[in-house]
Amino acid sequence: MVAVLDGDTIEVLYNQHPSRIRLSGRDCHENGQAFGKRAKQVASELVYGKEVTLQTHGHDKYKRTLADVILQDGTNVNHTLVKDGWCWWYRKYAPGNAVLEGLETEAREARKGLWVDPHPVPPWVYRKARRGQSLDLSDLVPLDSEPEGGAASREPLKIDLRWTNHLTRLTALKSPLYAPLFQSVTSTRRSFEVLYRC
Repeated sequence: MVAVLDGDTIEVLYNQHPSRIRLSGRDCHENGQAFGKRAKQVASELVYGKEVTLQTHGHDKYKRTLADVILQDGTNVNHTLVKDGWCWWYRKYAPGNAVLEGLETEAREARKGLWVDPHPVPPWVYRKARRGQSLDLSDLVPLDSEPEGGAASREPLKIDLRWTNHLTRLTALKSPLYAPLFQSVTSTRRSFEVLYRC
């Protein structure tokens, strides 16, 4: 392990060549976001200067290797960062991952790490806000407990409207960062409500 670029990305040496690794299945807050720097610091404490094993899962669109990072004692770094509350389970790219889902739920209920914030903004929403992009239904996070049967039986439109209410409050502040989300959140809520009534 030669570098920790942020809470999501590390660089390892393999056959004397540096390789960029994106920790799969979870998403940390960005460096400009609350808890982003702390997530990077915790990741560094876990892996910097250590030998690791990678369980790879292909590549992302930036050609980084997607992997679970395993320490010599068997610790799964991806799981540890979610369990300790420094990352979100990345539902969009790891749907149905019951382990990450359970670890995030436990961290949230225990108010660990970023979950001390009662209304944390997911990093994928933060990134879209910075780019001035619109949200869609897949960006909304179901925060309530799962129905019986867990992730496999989740209804695709089960969305916690408290979360969209929080986004509406943020966008109403007319902050330069969140202002582009106002119309997006409003239209997303309308779409959800129409679909939900159906």
